[in-house]
Amino acid sequence: MKGKSYLSLGGVSMGIAGSIVDHNFFESWLGMKVQAVDMTELRRRIDQKIYDETELEMALAWADKHFRYGEDQNAEQYKRNETQSRAVLKESLLMAMCIRDMMQGNPKLAEKGLVEESLGYNAIAAGFQGQRHWTDQYPNGDTAEARLNSSFDWNGVREPFVVATENDSLNGVAMLMGHQLTGTAQVFATYAPTGRRMPLNGSPGSRSPGGRSTASFT
Repeated sequence: MKGKSYLSLGGVSMGIAGSIVDHNFFESWLGMKVQAVDMTELRRRIDQKIYDETELEMALAWADKHFRYGEDQNAEQYKRNETQSRAVLKESLLMAMCIRDMMQGNPKLAEKGLVEESLGYNAIAAGFQGQRHWTDQYPNGDTAEARLNSSFDWNGVREPFVVATENDSLNGVAMLMGHQLTGTAQVFATYAPTGRRMPLNGSPGSRSPGGRSTASFT
């Protein structure tokens, strides 16, 4: 962890204490730097095609084979058709690719003349604010975060990328330590919205609807 970075993509999400990223904590206790980057950089990379376009086609083909769309429970006027749903899927995959490239770099970008962007931020962990300045108009980060936190994707088996939802850096640090100790994909789920303590026995209903989580596929 020492000498690496935490990529803080965005700012504070909905007043969550853990997403008030404490630079002093990272530097003094973990020997890490914080790279604070606005979410407009992610938007720029997507809009200006600052990614590997060949890999995007591979990712889309992989998702078409393995992903299944859930039931759209929105009111009729808000439901998406197949074309709109695929557009959301494409952008979610692009978010995953671009966040990964920002964390570790990608030599393919240098081949496109984008040398600075190809270097990345030397990040061993990251967080994405999302709410609400991104999610009110663009796909939320859940699909991208789940894919990055998992131990595989369209490129096959790989090491998980630790990415905290809502830029919750404190949960991100816990996920990072868990990954460093076990080598496995991580997940966090915090507070019960009802105010009750969440049971630890894994019984049905122990995860109250509306709680926050960063999921992964292991």
